[in-house]
Amino acid sequence: MQSASQAAGFGSEITLMRRHLAFAEQGAGWLTVHAPSDDAANRITEVATRFEALCAVRRRRLATEDLL
Repeated sequence: MQSASQAAGFGSEITLMRRHLAFAEQGAGWLTVHAPSDDAANRITEVATRFEALCAVRRRRLATEDLL
C-alpha cells in the first residue's frame, strides 16, 4: 500500500484495498462469498445488513459494485 504509485489512486482496486486496510486496522475481518447471480448477491446483501457488516462489495469482471 505504501509503495503504490499516485496513478494507482485512480483505480477501484487500490481504493478497495485502502478501505479494507482501514477496517482491518480497526480489528475487522472479512469474508469472501461466491455470488454468481443477482439473486445470490441480493441474499448476501440481506445477510450482511442483518449482521451489521461494515462493507459488502460485489466484484464483476470489469467493475466492482458496493452492495452496502
